[in-house]
Amino acid sequence: MLYFLDLLGTMAFAVSGAYHARSTGLNIFATVLLGTVTAVGGGTVRDLIIGRTPLFYLIDSNYFLVCIFAGVCTYLIPSFFKKNYLTCIFTGVITGVGGGVIKKCHDGKHPLRIQKQK
Repeated sequence: MLYFLDLLGTMAFAVSGAYHARSTGLNIFATVLLGTVTAVGGGTVRDLIIGRTPLFYLIDSNYFLVCIFAGVCTYLIPSFFKKNYLTCIFTGVITGVGGGVIKKCHDGKHPLRIQKQK
């Protein structure tokens, strides 16, 4: 579940960067590149600061595939992402689930999302 949410968040940031590139008139290669840099940039800086090697996207290529998919889709259908509907939905889900998990962990209780189903 957390892995899926991580990929979903990566896609949201890739769409954000790709939409910015597309709106400034860049070509498809630059759009995908800027989307990818936006999506994995923060995690790269985090991993470099804490000394985690190899970087997360070098271990799991799904991060790159999600970025490429998001960049190409944003370039080909920019009107769908014009108002950042997808970004709003993704960040809302991540905020809601993440906030609930953090709250439950601070209370010393197990969040419902990570409890064993009965």
